[in-house]
Amino acid sequence: MATQGIICDFRIRRSETGSPHSLLTMPLGIDHMIDTVLSALTNCGCDHVLIVPAFKPCHEYLSRIAELADHTPVTVVDPDERTGILTDGESSDSLVFLDPRYWPAGGFELNPILKMHREYFGPVFGVHLSPEAGDQSERVLMDASGNVRKIQRAFDKTLWSNADATTVPFCVIPHGLIMHGPTFPLSKMRQQLAQHGAPIRDIPMNSRTRDLSRQSDLIAFCSDRAANPTERDLAIAPPGPDQPHALVAREATVADTARLIGHVMVLPDALVGENAIIIGPTVIGQGATIGSDVTVSQSVVLDRTVVPCGVQIHHQIFAGDIDTDNAHDTIEDAPRLAQPVEGEFEVVGSDPGHVASGQKRLQRSLVVKRIMDITVSLTGLIVLTPLMLLTVILIKLTSTGPVFFIHRREGRDGREFGCAKFRTMRTDAHAMQRELAQQNEADGPQFVIKKDPRVTPLGRILRKSNIDELPQLFNVLMGDMSLVGPRPSPFRENQVCLPWRKARLSVPPGITGLWQVCRHSREEGDFHQWIYFDTAYVRHMSAWLDVKIIFYTFVTLGGRRPVAMERIVGQDAEIRQASMAAGT
Repeated sequence: MATQGIICDFRIRRSETGSPHSLLTMPLGIDHMIDTVLSALTNCGCDHVLIVPAFKPCHEYLSRIAELADHTPVTVVDPDERTGILTDGESSDSLVFLDPRYWPAGGFELNPILKMHREYFGPVFGVHLSPEAGDQSERVLMDASGNVRKIQRAFDKTLWSNADATTVPFCVIPHGLIMHGPTFPLSKMRQQLAQHGAPIRDIPMNSRTRDLSRQSDLIAFCSDRAANPTERDLAIAPPGPDQPHALVAREATVADTARLIGHVMVLPDALVGENAIIIGPTVIGQGATIGSDVTVSQSVVLDRTVVPCGVQIHHQIFAGDIDTDNAHDTIEDAPRLAQPVEGEFEVVGSDPGHVASGQKRLQRSLVVKRIMDITVSLTGLIVLTPLMLLTVILIKLTSTGPVFFIHRREGRDGREFGCAKFRTMRTDAHAMQRELAQQNEADGPQFVIKKDPRVTPLGRILRKSNIDELPQLFNVLMGDMSLVGPRPSPFRENQVCLPWRKARLSVPPGITGLWQVCRHSREEGDFHQWIYFDTAYVRHMSAWLDVKIIFYTFVTLGGRRPVAMERIVGQDAEIRQASMAAGT
């Protein structure tokens, strides 16, 4: 089974027909965008890559692509011939499509969609759902008294109803499903496959997506490398003692009277003339020529571009023939994200040393947390084996069905895993939930009923004693969960409050947590407490905090008697204010 990569490329708007400039040839530090894209495709096993430009490729463009692609097998396809490019190949081959206009903040991580694709061999799309689309698919259900009983969002993971409003940076599709050549944007191809009944699966993006069809996003994206150079950038363009933030390649020439202010990157073979002023973050492309008395501010000058003497360029992608009145549109024929994210890559007023120190503390906490998880879970499994074997026997004797209940939950960074419990309900519990929906007593996305008729007599004992959760020690040992953390929830529940989802999924879910031992007023509903305690745990996470939560879990018999949060986390102004807001 072969894997082939397919990339669509777009021309810089208003550039000449014979221009080599395109999105893939944009300078991204010492490298170019094509380098990052090809690296992502080759790392996931693509043995050949096709580039399908949305314009007629000229000789200069073909030569530039061949030069930048280096040793990677790449073929540029004329857009008029796209319908015939996929006639060769087996139906079992996989096609990885990538649209570089939509750039995830976390990079093009293609292995998760390839893994899902190979599990069931169907189309898998990496999907960024726009906030505007999410609002359109929301329903609030109320009871007769006007109280909110349920919030529904159309986030079905097989076929999202608002797929035409989504942005798709990449996807994997079996070769046999592509009958008429590639279609861009990929959201349109997704819609076409859905209309023909293809069993589509989606992977929601774990990071925000930059819309590079907007000039402001494209400038910020390219300039980010000037402000945050890689080791490769520093090796080829080391900073000088007089200008610590300016990176000038050894092969570049900068006049003595030129001034480089802030984060500026001058790439190899570039020339900066007399009295030129370059204000960062700015990237001067390979072989570009900056004339004398030129001012360039917060812009990207493309490779081999000549900036005439005396020209002023501000916040622009400069290809030599783009006028200053056109500072909004950059990429031809590019659909827009519903709500572009401004400044995501910019660092304004932050202390890099403080940020790095905080990241190191977090990494240390996670390492200590993992060591404690392995030690305690392994010890617990050994000690509790007799009790777990007895539970298995009792479940088999008292009810029909499997011993374990495996439910798909979201772990750290949204990765799904099978959360294991001893089965405490009838085998038809899921079907009964629809019939009992009106009796739901929870104020959030959970489903809770006193004396739930779906629970077996033995299940009530297992739940009351928390024995039903002992199999989760296996999840902890395998790294899917932690001993302490936010309660593991399915995808559906996590969509009720998206900022809360992002925070709670930044750490591993836990068997017990701050919410379990501090919650109160359960009869009145505690969804807001759930949000509050989960986010509080993420803010204050440490190994010592985990030890205290485990201690209070045993002391309170699994949280049957609430503990004041101040006794676990400590008392400060933030806790006092938030506690009053949460009613704790």
